[in-house]
Amino acid sequence: MKTKIKKYILKLIEFAEGQFEKYLLEGKISWTESSVVEYKINSWDSTTYDKWGYFSKYSYTSGYRRNVKNNIPGTTVSGTLFQNLKNENFYDSFWTDIEENLSKIETTIIEDFHKYFFKNMVHGDHNYESSFVQNKTEHLISILEKRKKIFGSKHMIAGLSCSKKEFSFVFENIEIIVRRPEVKDYLKYSERLNLPLNQFSCWIIFKTTEAKSEFWKDQNLLLRPFRLYKLGSVFSLGSKLESFDGTIGGRITTQHFRHNYYNYALSGRDKFRLKKLFDLNFKYLYEINNLKLKKKKKETEIMKFSLQVAIERYEEAILQVNSDQAKRVAFAIMGMEALYNSDSDKETIGFKLKIRSSKILSFFGLNSIEIAKSISKAYGIRSSYAHGTATSKDLSFEFEEKIIDILRMSIIIFLQIKITKPKFIQLVNESFYDKARDKELISILRNIKKAVNLNVNKEIYS
Repeated sequence: MKTKIKKYILKLIEFAEGQFEKYLLEGKISWTESSVVEYKINSWDSTTYDKWGYFSKYSYTSGYRRNVKNNIPGTTVSGTLFQNLKNENFYDSFWTDIEENLSKIETTIIEDFHKYFFKNMVHGDHNYESSFVQNKTEHLISILEKRKKIFGSKHMIAGLSCSKKEFSFVFENIEIIVRRPEVKDYLKYSERLNLPLNQFSCWIIFKTTEAKSEFWKDQNLLLRPFRLYKLGSVFSLGSKLESFDGTIGGRITTQHFRHNYYNYALSGRDKFRLKKLFDLNFKYLYEINNLKLKKKKKETEIMKFSLQVAIERYEEAILQVNSDQAKRVAFAIMGMEALYNSDSDKETIGFKLKIRSSKILSFFGLNSIEIAKSISKAYGIRSSYAHGTATSKDLSFEFEEKIIDILRMSIIIFLQIKITKPKFIQLVNESFYDKARDKELISILRNIKKAVNLNVNKEIYS
């Protein structure tokens, strides 16, 4: 099959080049030139890339490529080529044979593929891209396998870098691709959008054949697991919607620029852990995200509303532009309170927060005494912030990072808890003096530990 498709691609190129020569003589098109820049990486500094997400050294050569200019208003060269192609015997023979061996393919997909193919040739891609035939062969194979339109959303990501060229996984009919940008991407968008090189550090691409899917519609929510996987201010600087069959195109549309405060790097081994996080938690995150405010909540709903508040405070802490350290620490503690405290806690709230959280987190390898000290200090900052006397003067970046990361890990833990929040808090309380209840708590936490990886940053807690 692959050999047959490759031969068909080569015939398409031969057909289009013949048409170009014919149109040139008829005055329908003319040759023109456009500037092109080729980039080459001279060195790769993985330490720099892991921290900031960009290449350290590169060189480039500039030149021109020949492409086609259309001289007839109201027409497109690619559209005209496709109409003429349908009269060619090799076209009819190829697709008749394909449909005999495969279930019927949407006719619009066939048309879209060819128009997109010819559009690339109009731009001269077949003459300047060494992998043009290979890429188009693989593209057509993909179409024949799926037999549906593939819609894509391509996001310029800050707060996340990728040391591997690309990896992908599938969740609920959505293919999620994490891709390291090429150096030309950095320069192109940094210049066009006035971005510092260290802000655009990764591509995240979502592909689906089900564009009406509820999960697909909320692109920002699809980025939330990346924010929770490790501590990172992961957000989309801008996005581009497209169909990988050529039906939809568009420029990168920039969003509001928020502060890229925390960064982390992904490697190939993170692929499976990320997929597991999506499989375990995304539907629940979607449900939490769409909760409507209620005056009275059922006991079974309290955990969801608590997680909603905690996630909102977490994202405020890592994504806000103009907040100072005291404010970010205060937001993080508010998120912790939403998880570990309850409406019945009328006094010694800070004390209950630190002993409950330190007990839970100590099971995952963290020092309970250090966690309790950090929470106690952060709660004092939160109280000062609430009373208008907070200051960031004596706060270190490391302390702020620790408190926000504690909230991140706590959110992941609470996402896995199957009993109601009131029952869980009661269990934690009773575990301090009742061995049977402590054993019950340990059993719950052990199952959580087996299910998810908190990605503890040992440098923060050393």
